[in-house]
Amino acid sequence: MSNEKERKRKLRKDDYLVKISNYLEQYKKVVIVNCDNLPSIYIQQIRTTLTGKAVILMGKNTLMKKAIRTKISSNPKLEQLLKVIKGNVGLLFTNENLNQLRELLSGLTLSTSAKAGSISPNDVVIKAGQTNVESRFHFLFQSLHVPTRISKGKIEIIKDFLLVSKGEKVGTSEASVLAKLDLLPFIYSMKIVWIYDQGFLYLPKILDITKDELQQKLKKTAQDLTALSLAINIPVQTSVPHFLRQSFYDLIALSISSGISNENSNENSNENSNENKIKMKMKMKMKMKMKMKMKINPKLLKIQKIKID
Repeated sequence: MSNEKERKRKLRKDDYLVKISNYLEQYKKVVIVNCDNLPSIYIQQIRTTLTGKAVILMGKNTLMKKAIRTKISSNPKLEQLLKVIKGNVGLLFTNENLNQLRELLSGLTLSTSAKAGSISPNDVVIKAGQTNVESRFHFLFQSLHVPTRISKGKIEIIKDFLLVSKGEKVGTSEASVLAKLDLLPFIYSMKIVWIYDQGFLYLPKILDITKDELQQKLKKTAQDLTALSLAINIPVQTSVPHFLRQSFYDLIALSISSGISNENSNENSNENSNENKIKMKMKMKMKMKMKMKMKINPKLLKIQKIKID
């Protein structure tokens, strides 16, 4: 009998390893999700909701890591996952948009009662209003300094009161008050802790960056790089047009000062008959260049050099 149980256990284990191996090939994104305080029946409800969009696998961390190690030889970047599979976590495999997936998971919440000694996952606020708690339990509210009064033999809360702050441990008195009020104040959900996307491992806060913010950061970086390039006189891709323009003006100025005529200098002479105007332009260019030096971002450490034929 024991041998039969052992055989079945081994079959389940082998099937689990094969599932993870297949999912790693089938899906481009692997999301590490925290499942603290979530009962198995609730996780099953999430699985049902995500049908067609994602697959969730729970299990022992050692088994997850073992399955991933079998794929590292063909995809070395998967080794990053081994470092972040810690605690009560599961693997969520998907090819869907991660922002939409996170929004969907955050909407699947579970409300539970507050037990003494547990850590509050959110602020617990008692709302003002009449309760069904009898006046003989008034001492419980008074011990916690909850603003109350007796109305028609029942306890009435005068104004909203923060009973437990997020991250605080729930005491016996707090748990008793919440139980008397029949409240389920703790709200839990499956939270994304790490994201592995086609070889890159990053935190979920990266998903908060919008496309407009990314474009602004890239634009600012390009401007800083151009300013630095012009200041140290080493051309990069973004500064090439500025260098070419400056060289063109230098060539015209040299042509006029030396008395050598060419098509560009003649056209420039026709437009600006006074040579001093050209020199004034050159001075203005130099002033602008000096101003750009003052705007250099000191955090820029690397400059990509390019050749100009």
